[in-house]
Amino acid sequence: MKNNFRASDVEVATRMRDAGVRLDLGAFDKDLIVQQDREPGANLVAQCYLISTHMVGTVTTHVKVIWNGSGPFMLCGFQLRLPWKYGPVMLLPDPADPSAPQIYKFSDHDAARFDKSQVIVQSGKTLRRGQFIEGFLLAIDDDPIPPEIRQGERITASLTIVDQFGEEHSNDLVLWADRSAEWRPKPAAPKPRKRLSDGPDKRFGELPRDTEFVDEG
Repeated sequence: MKNNFRASDVEVATRMRDAGVRLDLGAFDKDLIVQQDREPGANLVAQCYLISTHMVGTVTTHVKVIWNGSGPFMLCGFQLRLPWKYGPVMLLPDPADPSAPQIYKFSDHDAARFDKSQVIVQSGKTLRRGQFIEGFLLAIDDDPIPPEIRQGERITASLTIVDQFGEEHSNDLVLWADRSAEWRPKPAAPKPRKRLSDGPDKRFGELPRDTEFVDEG
C-alpha cells in the first residue's frame, strides 16, 4: 500500500538524511513525488457528450506535486497519457495562462465545473525542497473510452512533468472508468437557426392581399 506523505514529512526526512541520519526513505527516493486525492470520484476517466451526437473521454484527477530534490524545480509543462493512446491527451488551459477561463468545464452537456483556483498550475511555478502545489488536473480526449474498458475498471495513466532543463519526471496515476453518461438520456440537439429564405422578412411586414398597385407612369 502506498503511503500518503505530507510535504512537511518530506522536508523533515530529507533534512535528517542530509544530516547523516540513516533512514529508509522508501517513497522519498524520487526527486518529484506525485500523490493523488483518495476521495471517491476524484480520479476518473469519464464519458462525456461534447455535442449531442458525439462522446469524448475526460480525465479528472486531483494531484499534489512535491519537490524532494536539491536546488529549485521550475514547472515547465505537464503531459498526461492514457494506456490506449499513442500520444498525450489534451489538457485544459493552464491557470497560469492570462487567457485561462475563470470557470473550467468539459462541455455544456456535462455538469462538472471547476473554479480556476481549484486547477493545478502547470508552468511558471518554482518549488524548493519540501514545497508542493496541488489541484485538479483536467484533460479531454477526442475519442470516447474504448468499449473493452468496463465501468469501474482501474486504469493506470502516466503523468510527465517537465522541468526548466527539459528533463522529464514521470509518475503513474490511478484512474477509474466512469461510463455512466452512456446510460443517461442524450442531450437535446440544438434547434436549427431560421434562414432568411425560410419566410418573409419581418422587418418590413406583409402587405394585405387586396392591396392594389397604381401605375403612375
